[in-house]
Amino acid sequence: YLPEIDGGSPVLVTEDFLQSISHKIEELRPHRRRKESFVCLTAKVAILHDDHTPSDSLVFEIKPKWGFLPSCPLIPKDSPKLKISRFQLLQYTKFQTGVIKSISNYDPLDLFSGNRDRITKAGDSLFENPQGNLKLFRNQQLIEFNKDCLQLRDQLCNLIIDQLSDSILKRLLNIQKLD
Repeated sequence: YLPEIDGGSPVLVTEDFLQSISHKIEELRPHRRRKESFVCLTAKVAILHDDHTPSDSLVFEIKPKWGFLPSCPLIPKDSPKLKISRFQLLQYTKFQTGVIKSISNYDPLDLFSGNRDRITKAGDSLFENPQGNLKLFRNQQLIEFNKDCLQLRDQLCNLIIDQLSDSILKRLLNIQKLD
């Protein structure tokens, strides 16, 4: 969470520099992402962002996903889209096509609900099966999920409940609803 958004600074880049970056990051990216996109080696400008993480820190990276159900009058009244979150519908599709091995119990509707029990349920579900929607970093190093992370789960849920649900998540939800 940054109180101010870091828009980055434009810098001139060369093809050699971009080639070097590409070699360093490509193997770290998931295979399916490598199929979808790549570093554009012909770009002349890149955006440089500062690292805002203190060296002695614990960082949670959450991809909250879509936090509401649609209310479009064009959607049939019996459509699952009006009862099941977009994320959960995609989970079933991904599971049936073999993209994921198990369906996550995470539901963005819980995270955005403002209800302590539902937010805790969302946090628990993200820890059980993060699928890239939750990452943990301690001292700028990615932490692997295991049973030792249970204490961190409680910290995350408390952070969301006490500091984020009434401000950041509500603003994000309002922005999502503009789409």
